[in-house]
Amino acid sequence: TALFLPAPHPAPPVSAPAPPPSSALKLVLQPSFEAHARAAENLNVLWAAVLIEELRRGGLAHVVLCPGSRCAPLTVAVARSGLPHSLATDERGAAFLALGLARATGRCCAVLVSSGTAVANLLPAVV
Repeated sequence: TALFLPAPHPAPPVSAPAPPPSSALKLVLQPSFEAHARAAENLNVLWAAVLIEELRRGGLAHVVLCPGSRCAPLTVAVARSGLPHSLATDERGAAFLALGLARATGRCCAVLVSSGTAVANLLPAVV
């Protein structure tokens, strides 16, 4: 019998700097979007901006926001994107508003809520 062990690899240097976020996404960003990459406060804000931009390109017409601390980067990205959006204080009402907007306009509408039980409050509009 033989015991096979993985070949040893040298550990990466501890002080190696991380690549800047804009270089990691340079291939997927268009020139008009590079300003977001340069202005992003952190990586979460950058990824949120990329996600919202791709949803907008895919046909997203309106966003209903029920902001919370867990979805703050997405809320900021929606506000900066220029997408039409509405604010709601109740998740269930936000879900029904998004559903009504989608049915009335025939266009895609998203609802953005925080994590946890806030997501469960969207269920009545789905059923």
